[in-house]
Amino acid sequence: MPTGSQKKEGKTKMRETIKLRFDGQILSKKNRHMVARIGGHSFIKPDQEAKANEDNMVNQFKAQLMTTTRRVRAIQTKERRVLEAKAAGETYEVEIRITEPNMVRRDLDNQTSTIMDALTRSGAIADDCWTFVRKITVEAGGVSQTPGADVKIAIEDNRR
Repeated sequence: MPTGSQKKEGKTKMRETIKLRFDGQILSKKNRHMVARIGGHSFIKPDQEAKANEDNMVNQFKAQLMTTTRRVRAIQTKERRVLEAKAAGETYEVEIRITEPNMVRRDLDNQTSTIMDALTRSGAIADDCWTFVRKITVEAGGVSQTPGADVKIAIEDNRR
């Protein structure tokens, strides 16, 4: 009989559940950019503060992953993680609870995008495309003295 995180449901077997925490305000990259012009060509350049915020998130997630069975994934290249996840038939269900530092209006979907990119860059998930991520649940946690995000990733093995 499977125990812990290895419960069997039909042909899908739950392999692992990872809980991660990001401490800090989540800045959306989508609404924080500027247009740069070089030699008559325009391009969008992400805001440095938003980029630094995502880098901080990636570092926090990597540090937490080093204490889990996914520590090897945290140091692999994205291409390697994608190949291994495909071979293992991995899919993910991601639950995110975001708490804010104040009542300023923010878009949860843009913050979710930043978190999903950080999860991919840190190695927590192979990729944030629909072939891997089958479900994303986002909850607004209200205002807190300790803003951030609590992330729970259910990793399933779908080999047949």
